Amino acid sequence: MPRLEYSPVALEKLGAIHRYIALDLKNPNGAANTISMVREKIRTLKQLPKLGALLTSRCPETPDQFSGARVLLCGQYLANYLYDGKTVRILAIYHTAEDYVRHLFKLSR
Repeated sequence: MPRLEYSPVALEKLGAIHRYIALDLKNPNGAANTISMVREKIRTLKQLPKLGALLTSRCPETPDQFSGARVLLCGQYLANYLYDGKTVRILAIYHTAEDYVRHLFKLSR
């Protein structure tokens, strides 16, 4: 079973999602439930690490370092991740309304 690892960017995005729902939308229970749901869905990658669609299927001009990146739908959020055969590394998490490809490729610089 592969290890599951979150990048600092992914952890910050989870924190930002929680803060937005809890503080801006004034729904702390909804924030906790949303983060729990996203993390639960991501944990399924320990059993099924190739569950998400390849990023290249959505963006053929993917930079080489993201050639094996995948996208997992987690409710209204997308988790971008890499799987190297031993570790599932969550790169970032975005709301489905965000241009996640543009944001993710900024990480390559």
